[in-house]
Amino acid sequence: MKEFVNLLPFEYRRKQLLRRRVLQWSVVWAACAAVTLALWWAKQTRYVAALRAMETAQRSYRPVRQLAGECETMRAELDALHARGTVLKQLRDERPMLTLIGLASRSASRCQGRLVVREMLFQRDDRDAKGAPRKAKPPPKEPSQPETGEPPKWGSVTFKGDALDNLAVAAFVVGLRDSGLFRRVELKSSLGKNSEKTKLRSYLVECDI
Repeated sequence: MKEFVNLLPFEYRRKQLLRRRVLQWSVVWAACAAVTLALWWAKQTRYVAALRAMETAQRSYRPVRQLAGECETMRAELDALHARGTVLKQLRDERPMLTLIGLASRSASRCQGRLVVREMLFQRDDRDAKGAPRKAKPPPKEPSQPETGEPPKWGSVTFKGDALDNLAVAAFVVGLRDSGLFRRVELKSSLGKNSEKTKLRSYLVECDI
């Protein structure tokens, strides 16, 4: 049995209860906001620290990346030298003409039928006209000059033929250079040549091995 009676108006009691509940929930909301802010600050601090660590790692990795690029370039150069050495090895065997014919055919295929090779002359610099090895010449009695480090010329090849235009000749020369075999590829002449059906150009290309 109640021993007291609340004689306050209902509207006043409702406002008082509402004020109490708002105060209570304000404390809860403030606590949630404080926890959320603390979590956000912790994550932001970790993010900034990770970003700085990444920038430091990138700065320290830059020399490694540069070194890796240089290694890739050196590896490509070694592959090119290895390919050239393989072709030179094939040329030094008993069938050098077959290898040269294959290179000429592959280079002429770039021209899409607009160029033909009619004559190919191969000459070894270390052999005479009969195929016998040449005798080494005695060194001249002059002050020695510094060596360039480039190996001596092993041989030379001359290509002669006809083409429909200068673009075909240029494509043939680029194909010979891209083969990696020749140290020098030089277009000596490309002259107009009138035929019965069409106009042709006669070319002459000299290559050093």
